[in-house]
Amino acid sequence: MANELVWDTITGETLYAIRWQPAGNAFLTDGASDEAYGAGASDADTYDVTMPEAGVGSGHYVGHFDAGANIAAGFYPYTIYLQAGGSPVDSDLPIAKGMMYWDGTAEIDLYTLTTTFLAGIVEGTLTVKEALRLMIAALSGKASGGGSGTLIFRDTTDVKNRITATVDTNGNRTNVVRDVS
Repeated sequence: MANELVWDTITGETLYAIRWQPAGNAFLTDGASDEAYGAGASDADTYDVTMPEAGVGSGHYVGHFDAGANIAAGFYPYTIYLQAGGSPVDSDLPIAKGMMYWDGTAEIDLYTLTTTFLAGIVEGTLTVKEALRLMIAALSGKASGGGSGTLIFRDTTDVKNRITATVDTNGNRTNVVRDVS
């Protein structure tokens, strides 16, 4: 994947990004390792990822988060800088900050992150999405059968029974049927 770092501003600028470990170390330009910012004689030029303007006059700047596939999967902050001179220097102005959700080879977009989360298993084979359907029915759906041997909790659109519970005379559930479809 390429051009995961993106920033739009006026045309004709020189931008670069610095990627950070969550604990604060800066990745070297090639992403192969990281160090405390400014270790030894290091400066911004040690850590910069160039962000050239994509198309003359576009004002759309892009850069590779990890062109060498060296950075492990994780969540990483980054800062975009406006380069004032011929090379990146520590006094360059930071103009934006962001967070990269990285799978080790490509950015994880919000749709993928959400879909993956909702498909996660809560218990047994029950997914997060299915558990949410059951919870919303039990917490805010129509309920019927109170005081009888069968309690029913409807989905919020009142189309189906999400939870059908058989109860004994003390109200204890003896059997539960769940519809998570």
